[in-house]
Amino acid sequence: MVDISFNKKETEKIIQAVKFYKIYKHLILTAEEIDPHHKTHHQILLELRNALDHFMRILANKVGENDEEKSADYNWKHLDKAFAHLYRAGYNVLDWLSITYRELISKDLRFYSNKAIEKVIPDYYTKIKPKIQDISYQIAECRENKDIDDDKHLNEDAFENFMKYFNIVSEVEELYKKTIRGKISSLKEFRRKSIFISLGKYSLTLIIGFIIGKLS
Repeated sequence: MVDISFNKKETEKIIQAVKFYKIYKHLILTAEEIDPHHKTHHQILLELRNALDHFMRILANKVGENDEEKSADYNWKHLDKAFAHLYRAGYNVLDWLSITYRELISKDLRFYSNKAIEKVIPDYYTKIKPKIQDISYQIAECRENKDIDDDKHLNEDAFENFMKYFNIVSEVEELYKKTIRGKISSLKEFRRKSIFISLGKYSLTLIIGFIIGKLS
């Protein structure tokens, strides 16, 4: 049996990749669950396949399965490329989540009047909606700062930008779950009562009109 070992530099990067993948795995599972069709985007799967291909090239070289001798930095180059694909997959999932959550907020509220929303979620128009708009600008900034190339995609600045994007999307998630989705039952009840009151007023108007007609 062949023993596989990694040098210190490779080991540190693999540990970093594993930690990043744990974050990514949480994101992809969440995205699949909230997606209306419960499907994963093709580009995300492609990035994961490419990352796996680079990891397998490293392992093949480690166990001596390559047909020709590779350069001294062969493993590091492929580890570098594998991490780049993981990053791209992570950004793709964050893009997917950010769009889905904002669409869900719009979809969940579209059936209710401004009056109902103001009554059930008093600070929606004054705080929550402006917050969502501000978050959209922050997301655009993170996407603009996404820089995955051979020199930058593994450095601290790149990871910091990714985590900033991650935290922003987490904030949108909290807004949706607690502030919007958590109020749907109350919005439905307000609408039901409003319809009942409107029907009562309409019926009363008809009755009064009928009485006045009889007395005329």
